[in-house]
Amino acid sequence: MAANPQTPLSGLARALIQQGRLTEADAITCTGAAGSAPNGFILELAQRKLLSCRDTARFAAETFGYPMLDISAFDQGSVLRDGIDRKLMSKHQVVPLAKRQNRLILATADPSNMRVLDEIRFQSGMQIDPVVAEADRLSKLVEKLSESAEQTLKELTGEDFDMDLLDQEAPTGDKEA
Repeated sequence: MAANPQTPLSGLARALIQQGRLTEADAITCTGAAGSAPNGFILELAQRKLLSCRDTARFAAETFGYPMLDISAFDQGSVLRDGIDRKLMSKHQVVPLAKRQNRLILATADPSNMRVLDEIRFQSGMQIDPVVAEADRLSKLVEKLSESAEQTLKELTGEDFDMDLLDQEAPTGDKEA
C-alpha cells in the first residue's frame, strides 16, 4: 500500500516501518487518527495496542541515538522553568530539563520531529539535546507544569487568571515616523 499524500509519515513512523515494527497501513491509520495532536501518533499506537509508549520510547532512543529518561522519576521541582515558553512546551509536549552552556536538554517523545526541535532552537537561541521520554508520562508532566503555573498566577492575583491574556500584545502607542 502506497503512502497517502495527505498523510505524511513522521520520521519515527518511517523508522518503525523500516525496522518491521509496524506496517505501513497501521502507520497511516495512526497518523491520520492522531491528526495534529502533539505526540498523537505515539499515543494512537498505544491506544490501538500496536506499541506501548514505553516500547516506542525505547525504539526511538535506540534508533535515533538519544538517551532515554524515565520522566516519572524526574523531580518536577528541578525542571528548568524558564527554558522555553510554556505555550511552546504545551503545544509540542516537551519539557526543558537543564541548560549547559549554550545547550538545552529537552525531554521529547519523538526526537525525529525536526520541526519541533528547530522551533525550540529558534525560540530559545540554544542548541537542543533531545532526551527521549514516554509520551504518556511526558504529557502528564506537561499538564502538571501548566497547572502549577496557572495556580501560581491565581495565588499572585488572588483570582482566576485567564492564561489567554498572556497571548495578547500590549497596545502600542503611535509610531513615530
